[in-house]
Amino acid sequence: MQDRWRRDGALFGVSALLLFLEVMMIRWLSSELRIFAYFHNLVLLFAFLGMGLGLMMANRRIWPMVTVGLLFVFALLVSKGSYLGVFDPQAITRYLSVGTGFKVWGFEPNASLGLRLEFLTGGIMLLIAILAGLTAMFIPLGQLLGR
Repeated sequence: MQDRWRRDGALFGVSALLLFLEVMMIRWLSSELRIFAYFHNLVLLFAFLGMGLGLMMANRRIWPMVTVGLLFVFALLVSKGSYLGVFDPQAITRYLSVGTGFKVWGFEPNASLGLRLEFLTGGIMLLIAILAGLTAMFIPLGQLLGR
């Protein structure tokens, strides 16, 4: 009976941690990166992808420091990246708003087609990097949930 309570408590704790981290990332990334203010579900989908991958790899070795390390890197790059000259949080929105249909983000495209394609490619690459890091952040927690 004691084992069951311990297991149920651990399941509740990991689930609560996953839910907290998921909601925190949705809210925080939406406030820092303008593109995620319009596309909340991208963060949610890739968090679920990371959890699902973690559930599939539940029998493998768990690296919980991956979550902590990626959370630290996310916080550093998104909040202080422009000061460090590494990453400008608004650059991803600027790069993805090169089309004429994206005036909602406040940027007017006035560059040549080649430059607009280069910006679009750069924005998509930044978006993929952010979403891949987000997915990797949730894998160890999904592994804990699966165990």
